Amino acid sequence: MEAHVHYYNFIYRKDCFIVTDQPEITVHPRSGAETEGNNVTLSCNATANPVPTISWTRDGSPVNTTINSRISFAVDKKQLTITNVNRVDNGEYRCVASNILGNSTSNAATLDIQCNVLCMLRFISMQLY
Repeated sequence: MEAHVHYYNFIYRKDCFIVTDQPEITVHPRSGAETEGNNVTLSCNATANPVPTISWTRDGSPVNTTINSRISFAVDKKQLTITNVNRVDNGEYRCVASNILGNSTSNAATLDIQCNVLCMLRFISMQLY
């Protein structure tokens, strides 16, 4: 069992305490195999005060929707969707929750894109010639 250390800060403001804490991932994205051409959605959630911002990485680098227009995020970035997946989308995806007190990184979700029937037929035909 993995031990988690959770830090709390207390801020006193005129007759009240405000509890602040660093992010903690509460929902980790899940690994899976998917067929080329399908859509995939990875989900993540975190708790913290102040509310954390969510970002995503693929194989350790930030996910960039400018470079790949098939990737989009929900408004709160708690979901990453890849439309019309193909084998170049294979990799380890993680979400990162951040606030002024720190950050927390999810477990890796390995996305394994499998060749669809048309892809297999192309591969077989290339082997025959």
